[in-house]
Amino acid sequence: MLTTALLSALALLQPSLVSAAALRPLYEKTTTPTNATTAAVNTTTCAGNTYTYRALAGYGFVPGTARDKHGDTLGGLGSSIAIEHGSWKLQPTDNGTALYTGILWALPDRGWNTNGTLNFTPRVHKLAVSFAPAEAAAANPNLQLEYLDTVLFSDPTGAPLTGLDPDASGAIEFPGFPALPVATYEGDGFGGDGPGGRRVSLDGEGLVLGADGSFWVSDEYGPFSAASAPIYDPSRLPVPEDPTSGRANNQGFEGLTLSPDGTTLSVLVQSALMQDGGAGGKKSRRHARLLQYDIAAPPITTSSRQPTPPKAEYVVPLPTFVNDDGETRVAAQSEMLALGPTQFLVLARDSGAGRAAKRTRSRYRHVDVFDVGEATDVVADDVDSVGGSVVTDAEEGVLADGIAPARYCAWLDFNVEGQLARDPCIFRGSNSLCSLHSAA
Repeated sequence: MLTTALLSALALLQPSLVSAAALRPLYEKTTTPTNATTAAVNTTTCAGNTYTYRALAGYGFVPGTARDKHGDTLGGLGSSIAIEHGSWKLQPTDNGTALYTGILWALPDRGWNTNGTLNFTPRVHKLAVSFAPAEAAAANPNLQLEYLDTVLFSDPTGAPLTGLDPDASGAIEFPGFPALPVATYEGDGFGGDGPGGRRVSLDGEGLVLGADGSFWVSDEYGPFSAASAPIYDPSRLPVPEDPTSGRANNQGFEGLTLSPDGTTLSVLVQSALMQDGGAGGKKSRRHARLLQYDIAAPPITTSSRQPTPPKAEYVVPLPTFVNDDGETRVAAQSEMLALGPTQFLVLARDSGAGRAAKRTRSRYRHVDVFDVGEATDVVADDVDSVGGSVVTDAEEGVLADGIAPARYCAWLDFNVEGQLARDPCIFRGSNSLCSLHSAA
């Protein structure tokens, strides 16, 4: 999950890549190196496309006291964001400078990630955004965010969803849907009085806007099989054994994006599955799986009510960095954006650094590029069955012979201090909402 400023910067990365603005976009994609007069911070070529990071474009923030129309604090905007189709426009100004406006949809996380009762209703927020790029240091915020609306998520009966963890009490089924994970709660779900109940559980992480006004949301913790036995009996065993396959804890479907032609939905796990290197922890969780689905076809088969299987699957080698203790670690990813049929932007970063944390300096915080044009499609029953793996050892995470991973290209580094210094909000020494700190 990321703070508002970092995600706002990422959101504006998307439209500026395709903008036909009179002013050069501050983030450019070209087929040849840029000849811009302003010295580039970094230029990267990946599978024939060159990307140039020219400058930190500006900054903005949402007040910490802001609330949505339901009275809840307007926080956690950073699970995912998306620009509404057709809304991003270059507006004319009297002085000839560029002013971009649009509608931004922001998906908050399910709440504080801890054990306990947090019966938060998943939702998506709508905000108006205006942005006036500044190649020189901005003295005042030039990214304005105005809250407009909130849409609460509900099941087909109109009952609200919940951010609580799904449990082993069973599943909820609706016509046209596969079995959905469910959470059971007592009282009001926040520790107060109430009738209790069962709700469909959702930990929303990725957001895609459909052309028809629909939302696609990826779930970090679902689905699960209600027919399987519990992992442990809490009345007998105080500590469950670690799983040997499937997603690592809190490392599910973090990245979600739609191809520019609107036909292919791509989803990327935050880091390697347990059997793909996740069992070895942060040092070996590099080889993350990217799954692609054809959404031009019906997403649910009418006979079995099971999701359509992926049409393609690739291995994305996440980047590594050296932490303060001299240890090599994998930078997990938090967001992705499809640029074309084979190329994607991805937000990869470390975590646990910042004010009041064990360490204060972030070592890796990037928007990078990867390309699957020459990668091996690993869709196969043996790879996608329980325990199926793309590596030779679950603890070491070494990619198996014969599998070509996606080409991964480092690009935009958020930690360049010369660029961060252009934003007076970042280094002013106060507890600021526009601090570019990211957390897991």
